[in-house]
Amino acid sequence: EIPFLLRMRTDDLGKIRICGEIGYGLGVRMSGKDELHNENGDEFYSADYPSFKPIRSSLVISLGFEYNVFESSYLTAALVFDDNFSNLLKDDASQNHDVKANTIALEIGFLF
Repeated sequence: EIPFLLRMRTDDLGKIRICGEIGYGLGVRMSGKDELHNENGDEFYSADYPSFKPIRSSLVISLGFEYNVFESSYLTAALVFDDNFSNLLKDDASQNHDVKANTIALEIGFLF
């Protein structure tokens, strides 16, 4: 995914800055696989990503903080929500199924 984000942050509140991001995520399919299993767990259908769309677009929202460790170094943590806009299956393969890849992630980092 290639994110196009607007990052906002507060002034220093002691040693902490609150930050947030909002923007658009553009994803390109690298791989994928269809597998269907019956109730016994036996695979009865398998194919290499013929039914998935090659492009994924999403709304990305993040809220976190930066903690000043040294003069210009910060420890960061953020909770990120990535909301897929549309069905990931191609129209001819969807058969009334709506597949979306929404995620919630925890990002931890160090800025220097």
